[in-house]
Amino acid sequence: MILKLMLLSLTFLMSISCASRDRLEIAFKSYGEGDYDLSIKQFEKLCSSKEQVACFELGKIYSTGLGAEVDKPKAISFYLKGCDLNYSIACEQGAFLNVSNQINSEQNYLDALKLFEKACTLDLYSSCYSTGIMYFNGEGVEVNYVKSADYFQLGCAGTNSNACSALGYLYSAGKGVKQDYLSATVFYDKACLSGNRDACFNLVQLYADGYIIIDDKIVINLYTKTCDWGLSSACNNLGILYTKGELVRKDVQLAINLYMTACDGGEINACLNIAQMYENGTDVKVDMYKSEMYYKKGCDMDDALSCTKLAGNYLKDTAFGADRDKAYKFYERACSLGDKDACIIYSDKQEQDKQKQDKQKQDKQKK
Repeated sequence: MILKLMLLSLTFLMSISCASRDRLEIAFKSYGEGDYDLSIKQFEKLCSSKEQVACFELGKIYSTGLGAEVDKPKAISFYLKGCDLNYSIACEQGAFLNVSNQINSEQNYLDALKLFEKACTLDLYSSCYSTGIMYFNGEGVEVNYVKSADYFQLGCAGTNSNACSALGYLYSAGKGVKQDYLSATVFYDKACLSGNRDACFNLVQLYADGYIIIDDKIVINLYTKTCDWGLSSACNNLGILYTKGELVRKDVQLAINLYMTACDGGEINACLNIAQMYENGTDVKVDMYKSEMYYKKGCDMDDALSCTKLAGNYLKDTAFGADRDKAYKFYERACSLGDKDACIIYSDKQEQDKQKQDKQKQDKQKK
């Protein structure tokens, strides 16, 4: 990112006066050679002379600590100077610095919003997307889906794939715009073609859920594409199709491999799917050891159902043996994760233990 910003600053050298260009070249050269004091002095003189790129570079130096101690207030002040001089990247970086402020006050968000909005008007389309997100989440302002849609539209028109994907979501959910699944697919598709994997996944979900009728091969290809890009939920959904033989020829081993990939990628439902397959013997030989392993993975990812399933298997005399103490530990964990049935079972166990302790105490007193 820093290299990218440096390259943008160097590109800007082509559009300024010869005298300023010479000074900037000295400043960049000094910086590259590690003479930060000279570099900063040169940038400060140029910033005072309203050279926008110099103000931006000073903001970058004080925000990253590469050349001087980190000083966020000073960094923001230089970014603001660059922004006032219509340097869009300075506006955007100042906005990011405001929202990353540890205090995260309402004023910080409001200041960031204004900077993102200005950067957007200066045709920095990533800032149009960021502005839309702030209106969508109500950060610094009231939630406003209509304005959010307007800014996503601007960003998407400028080929920002995140903005296109977000606009696709608004059309599919009917937020800020009239619900229109066809429009949603258009924007998701545009973002997907730009390499946005979340957009590809959302697009294929619209197809898979039947909102838009399309060839089965396209659905499978999109799921495969997004799975290959590392989106675990896509791998899990593809696994389900191969398990059921829907849209594709049934292939249990491929389904298992997809579930394993998704589970390893943090997709809880995939861990559950493969655990239940091995527990119930669904198209595979029953294997309680593998079942336990995948329920344990799900439980470790704070999935209450996985913890409850694990507890139930430890309570029974399964292939890996009954272990009541371990079972109730998993019921306790499932309860803490919100499983009400697990809470009842764990509470009953505590009550039984209390009654047992009371009886032992009474028996001791009688003796």
